[in-house]
Amino acid sequence: MLLVLMLALAACQVPATSTRQKLTIAWVTKSLGNPVFDLGRAGALQKAKELSESGAVDVQVQVLGPVSADAVEQARILDDLIARGVDGIAVSCNDPTACVAPINRAVAAGIPVMTWDSDSPQSQRFAFLSIDNYAAGQTAAD
Repeated sequence: MLLVLMLALAACQVPATSTRQKLTIAWVTKSLGNPVFDLGRAGALQKAKELSESGAVDVQVQVLGPVSADAVEQARILDDLIARGVDGIAVSCNDPTACVAPINRAVAAGIPVMTWDSDSPQSQRFAFLSIDNYAAGQTAAD
């Protein structure tokens, strides 16, 4: 889904005449330093590197999140990203309700938002990416 977000945003960019365009995607975790999110972070950074090396757009991923799982701080981070005008946001929500307003503000500002790992289904996010933890547990037990 992150690849789809990056490609969709890259396709919407106006071609640069003399300088390479930048596309900034914010990868927002529930908390920083949590090893559960290391693989997703590494994948986002690797795909950004690949897209930057092979395309006309320089894709940058900014990994952000509260120091500890804190819904209020995460909402503040999302509002800061809106003010900075990032090109897209992918967020693992600490609290589905607390994420609704900031996600909707981002969408209203023209910033596409997807959720991953933990959703905010009442928000205007365009996609949710996760695994079925119940099925994964059954597979692990098998």
